[in-house]
This record gives sequence, C-alpha cells and structure tokens, in this order.
Amino acid sequence: MGIIDDVKDKVSQAVFTPSTLLSGRGALHMAQIILSLVTFVLGAFRGGSSHTYWNYAMFTWAFCPIMTLFITIIEMLKLDIVLNMFCMDWDDFTTGMAMSSTLMTVSVAITYANFYACLKCLYGWIVSIFAFLCGFVYALEVVKDKICDRKTGKYLAALPGFFKVLEAFVSCMIFISLTGYRDKPALILGRMVSPWGVWCEFVWVFCIIVPVVLTVMEARMWHILLAAFLPNWADLTCGLTILCTAMIASATLIFAAVFVCLTCVVSILCFIVSLVATFIFLIDALKQKLGCPSGYLSSPRGVLRTAEAFTACIILAAAADHFVNAEWYFRPLGMICSIIVFAACLLVTVVIMVLNLLKLLQCLLSFGLSMMELVFNSAAVVLYLLAIILWCVFGYKRYMYNPYICNKCSYTDLNTVTIGAIVNLVFYIVDLVLSFKSR
Repeated sequence: MGIIDDVKDKVSQAVFTPSTLLSGRGALHMAQIILSLVTFVLGAFRGGSSHTYWNYAMFTWAFCPIMTLFITIIEMLKLDIVLNMFCMDWDDFTTGMAMSSTLMTVSVAITYANFYACLKCLYGWIVSIFAFLCGFVYALEVVKDKICDRKTGKYLAALPGFFKVLEAFVSCMIFISLTGYRDKPALILGRMVSPWGVWCEFVWVFCIIVPVVLTVMEARMWHILLAAFLPNWADLTCGLTILCTAMIASATLIFAAVFVCLTCVVSILCFIVSLVATFIFLIDALKQKLGCPSGYLSSPRGVLRTAEAFTACIILAAAADHFVNAEWYFRPLGMICSIIVFAACLLVTVVIMVLNLLKLLQCLLSFGLSMMELVFNSAAVVLYLLAIILWCVFGYKRYMYNPYICNKCSYTDLNTVTIGAIVNLVFYIVDLVLSFKSR
C-alpha cells in the first residue's frame, strides 16, 4: 500500500501552475520560443534554396521552440513530478536539451551568417542577428542550470552524456557540409561514390549511430536489461569509442587526401568538421580509457582484434578502389583470391569479438573459444602471407601493362593494400603468440 499511496501523492501534486511562467526559467523559455519563431518566420519570408544549410536552419528554428514548448507545458502542469517518479530524470533531460539546443542554434547562426549575410544583404543581417539572439538565450539557460542552479544531471547533463551528444552532432554537421552550398551538386551524390568516399560516408554514419544508441541506452538505463548478455557495459562503450576514434581519424585523413583541394570550399569545411569530430572522439576515448574499464575490448587482445578488423576494412576499401580505377576486363585471379582472404579473415575476426563479448553464445560452441582463436590465428597468418605474395606478384609485376584510368591512384591503392596487409599479418602473428601463451 505504501507504493500506491506514494503514487497517489505524486499524482495529486500534478496541478496546473501558470506561475511557473513568471519565474526566471519560464521567462527564458518564453524568450526562446518567441525568438525562434520570429527567426523562423523571417527566414521563411526571405526564401531559401534546396541545399541543407538553409534546410538545417529552418529545422532548428522549428524543432527547438517545439521542444521548449513541450518542456514548458510539462512543467506548467507539474507532470515532471510524475515523470521523475516513473521513467526519467527530468532535470537531466531539460538541461541536456538546453545544451543540445544551444549547439544547434549557435551552429545555425554561424552558418546562416556565413552563407546568407553580406555587406549589401540587410535582410540577411536581420535574420542572422535574431539567429544569434536565439543561440544566446539558449546558452543563458545552460549557464543558469549548470552554474547558478548547479544542476549536475545523471547522464545527458553530465560530461559523458554531453560528449556522446557532441559526437553525434558533429558527425551530423559533416553530412550537412557534404551537400555543398549555393545549390551546387552534393558531394555525397557526386565524387563520394568512389570506394574511399563510401568508406568516409559509412564511417560518418556509424559515428552518428553509435553515440546516439549509447546515449539512449544509458539515459534510459536500458543497458541494465542486457546485463545477462553484456555483463560489462563500460568495456563495450570504451571499445566502441576507441573504434569510432580510429575510424573517423582514417576518414578525415582519406577525405583530405582524396577529395580536398585549395578551391573546394565545401570539402575544406567538411574536413575541418571531421577533424573536430576526431578530436572530440579522441578526448572521450582517453577519458573512458583512463577510467580503466576491465573487459575484453579494453584488454590487449581486444584492442588487437579491433585493430585487425579496422585494418582489414582499410585494405578492402583500397582494393575496391584499385579495381574501380581499372578497366572492367582486368581482374587477375590472384588478386581476387587475396581480397577473398582479407574479407574472410575480417568476418571471422568480427565473429570472435562478438563471441568474447556475448558470453552466453560461447555455450553454443562444442569446443573452447581459446582453441578456436588458436586455430584461426594460425590459419590467418598462413593465408595473409599467401595473399600478400599473390597481391604483389599480380599487382606489381604487371603494373606497367595494366589498363588503368588513373595510374597514380592505382599505384597508391596497390601500396595501401600491400602495407595494410603486412601490418595485419604482424597483428595476427602477435595474436598467435598470445594465443599460445594463454593456453
């Protein structure tokens, strides 16, 4: 009966309280809603274009006031008391939303002023001023929550949650930058269809999905439900963050080498945002690693497996680009066999990582996982050695006679596959030694 009485008491406190609008927090919310709507109307009347800088601005000026209005109504009806009791930390959610809205409105103000305001564009300056005011009032709420009211927050308003939000936000900004400006064709539909471009796009999508999923799982405490399958959640998040760091760093370097030029404004913008994302992921990875999580992905064996899988992805991207730059009829069997070896070893490596993470799946094996790793590492060393020989023989021996569209690109891809395969061979040899030692 105690629980039922407690529920009734909380529900009875949920009454209409318009006086919340007269508080400092209520006044800030009203200012945010009014300024965002005014900016939205001004931007809509000015008109825009089909590129996503303008679309992103209009979305932000619509989304942020809607979320603020939702929060205001919940607090005015005192429903946050009920929500606190049943399913969420309301203060953490509102502070996290204020921080996210600040990121969105400030970034919109900067991009809108950059692309739509000029010395003779008075209307563009008016919209930009209102856009900066929107960002300012949202930043004021963050300052009030974090400094004046000293709200700590459990996840979204705390540093780990904010890092995840920041990682997803910056990755989204990369896609916005990719679409170009002033109605120029989108990079994502043009030059980015090459294998290296596909790799960059996959990495940026992956680095959006991972922080979002981790944020939702941890904010809603759903990861506790997976404890039977994933007993060490901190190890998983640390491993995924390290993997995202390596992936987005590679995408940044590849994008700079393949797609960036001195006159490519959009490409330079995308490279800068990707570089910022790399540093954010790196800081988050170092912070989690210094927390010393214990588990498979944080151990030397787990890091080694992650490095093997990551290097194999780079090898396959380079091999695919090598064949894309060749004429359709040049497909040596030896080089195709090498690619099959790289792909097969990658697949088994990922399966081994999953088996080490999901302990319950190990019960399905009729033999020990350590024995499986020993056999696979032995086979991988032999197969990689054979694949390197085949790739070099069929690639370099006939290089001068190969009908390639881009000789420079072809030579770079050949070297990338060769060096990557040698590095991965070393990784598998080290892994094989560790497998013998662990028995």
